[in-house]
Amino acid sequence: MSRAGSLWRQRDFVLLWGSQTTSSLGNEISYLALPLVAGLVLDASPVELGLLTAARRLPVLFASLPAGALSDRWRKRPVMIVAFLVSGCAMGTIPLAAVAGGLTLGQLYAVALVVATCEVFFTPAYQTYR
Repeated sequence: MSRAGSLWRQRDFVLLWGSQTTSSLGNEISYLALPLVAGLVLDASPVELGLLTAARRLPVLFASLPAGALSDRWRKRPVMIVAFLVSGCAMGTIPLAAVAGGLTLGQLYAVALVVATCEVFFTPAYQTYR
């Protein structure tokens, strides 16, 4: 393929690829980091860690069908952008609360629910984005 036809020269592709890479990396880190923070910083019990994992799975169970249907009706790009920003802001509250000395398991549960819900809305929008 010639350099003139390269995908790296198409702004929309580069923005989509960059945001998807960042989102995927953030989601994978959160799967590892949330339980580690709960266990190491907050001394969470195994039951509490299990509840945190369940909080990451509940939106998939309860919100997948509505998210898919809504994704068909809404414009895809704004859905992806909002999901990405909300998820990032939710994750950003964890270090802020830790620095302020107010980090709790309740906050980690809420962040897990928000991040997973954003992922549930992001995924069908991304898969059907043109």
